[in-house]
Amino acid sequence: ERSIAADPHYARAYSSLALLYVDTYRYGLGASQVSFDPLQRAPELADKSIELAPNASNGYLAKSMALWFLHDVEGSIRVARRGLEINPYDTDLLADLGLHLAVRARWDKAMPLIEEAYGRNPGAPGSHHIATFLHEYMTGDYVAALESANKVQTPSALSRVARAIAHAQLGQMEEARKAVAEILEIDPRYGDHVREDLAKRNHVPEIIEAVARGLEKAGLATGE
Repeated sequence: ERSIAADPHYARAYSSLALLYVDTYRYGLGASQVSFDPLQRAPELADKSIELAPNASNGYLAKSMALWFLHDVEGSIRVARRGLEINPYDTDLLADLGLHLAVRARWDKAMPLIEEAYGRNPGAPGSHHIATFLHEYMTGDYVAALESANKVQTPSALSRVARAIAHAQLGQMEEARKAVAEILEIDPRYGDHVREDLAKRNHVPEIIEAVARGLEKAGLATGE
C-alpha cells in the first residue's frame, strides 16, 4: 500500500498487492490487519495494473485469481488465457489456469498446462501439484496420488487432506490418522466445513464429495 502511494505508476506493485489480498481471503494471511473485504479490493488493483502495463502478464494473473475467488469461474479462465496470449512463458499463469481447470474436472485441458508449467519451471509453487493429485485420486490411481500428495505444499490444510485421503484409500490407516491430526492442528473444526472450504475454491461437487468421503475413511467426521 505504501509502494503504490509513493509511486502510483508502479504497475507490478498493484498486481502484487492484489495477489496478497487474494491470499488474505483464501489463507487468512494478515486478515486481522485489514478492515475491508480483501476480495473487493483485489480486482480494482489488478485492473489498475493492467491499465498501467497492458502488455505485462502479471496483472492478468492477479485479475484471474481475484475473479476466481469471486466465483466468476469463466471470467477468471478467460482473463488467464488472455494473459497467456501476452506471455505464454508465464509459469504462474500456466499453473494457476491448470489448477483451476483441474478442480473443475476439465482434465484434458488442465493436465497439459500443469505438465508444461513444471516442465518450464521445476521450482514452481508446490501448491499446484494438487491438480495432478486430484486427477490421479479421481481416476483411482491412489499410489500415484500419494506420490503427488507428498509434493503438495500449501499454508492451508489441503496438503494434509491430500495425504490423509490417499493413505486411507491405500489402507495405510496409521499414516492417514497422522495426516488427520495435522489437519486438526491447523483447523480443529475442518471436518465441519470441508465442503464449504472446497466450494470456496470452486471444486466441482463430485470432487468435493470424493474428498469428504476420503476424509471420513481416514477417520475425520465431516459435516453435511
